[in-house]
Amino acid sequence: MQSQFLIKANAEMPHARTLRELLDEALQATPPADQIDVIGRFMPGSNIELLRHSLKELRAVAKRKDQTDLPTRLHKVYHRKLAEQASLYPILHIFESAYRTKLAFWMEEQFRTMRWWLPHLARLRELDKLGRAEQVESINKIPITHGTGRVIENLIKNVEGDRLDRGILDNATGHEVLSLAKMSDVEELIHEQWAVIKGKLPSVLLNGSPLDEAVFKGKFKRVREARNQAYHHREVVKRNEIAGVAEELLDLIDVHLCSALDFVAHAGVKGPKSMVQRAARHISLADGLTQFEVDCMHEKRDPTRMQLQATSGGDAIARSLAALSGDDRTKLTAVAVVLNTE
Repeated sequence: MQSQFLIKANAEMPHARTLRELLDEALQATPPADQIDVIGRFMPGSNIELLRHSLKELRAVAKRKDQTDLPTRLHKVYHRKLAEQASLYPILHIFESAYRTKLAFWMEEQFRTMRWWLPHLARLRELDKLGRAEQVESINKIPITHGTGRVIENLIKNVEGDRLDRGILDNATGHEVLSLAKMSDVEELIHEQWAVIKGKLPSVLLNGSPLDEAVFKGKFKRVREARNQAYHHREVVKRNEIAGVAEELLDLIDVHLCSALDFVAHAGVKGPKSMVQRAARHISLADGLTQFEVDCMHEKRDPTRMQLQATSGGDAIARSLAALSGDDRTKLTAVAVVLNTE
């Protein structure tokens, strides 16, 4: 029996051609027709890059003669990769937020004003209106380099638009301005202000090596590029190294990444409640969900019972904990899970 997706591939259906390429280049094998159809149905709603890399991991498995559960294995690898990428988001959020805020304070301290960008905004508007305008040589009577002015004006254009008519910056604070700026503008502004900023940072890194502008910029750029990859849904490789670099840079401004991540994890924020009942039309590589009952015991309270679907008993416990509030987690004394065979 031939796969329906391969039949469509012969008819030049675009998504079928993509599947054919994935099987040929990434998996380097042709699974049974029914398995190809499962993968083909899942593919249009997936991240193609993660799917490609997941198939590469399964090359050896796919070539076994007794291989009968490729979609199930692919399901596990793909969603593991998805979870790995998702684990970077809190790290990148903490890093980005901290440095945007820190730079806002640095700029305010340096120029003794909260609205250090206004002279450049006025210059750009005059230039747009008259076709000419004098360069800004100082902010609040404090001299600036040509590079600093260039970066501030690029930042303004990226926030206000080429026509400078969005009205965002007229009444904004420095924190609001830098929260809207591109991370590349944040990086360049730190670079241009390095002569001042370096005095506010330790002179050495955690490993004792000297901290200079080139070292800082190289590390900052590496985290920023990983951030761009993650935010554009591309797989970030060497995640542990990226996390280590982010941790190192955050330590320079007295932010302890591991503690921040622990505090986030312990907050026990519940995920959004689904309003959509799962149906056969929803794409999936494998069902793999079993009904479980989980009893949660709390201090000075009757046990609470949850009924949920999970892949295993351990997964059922993890899902039940995720459903608890932070306060309920602190009062938890025991968890019991039972497979519901009804």
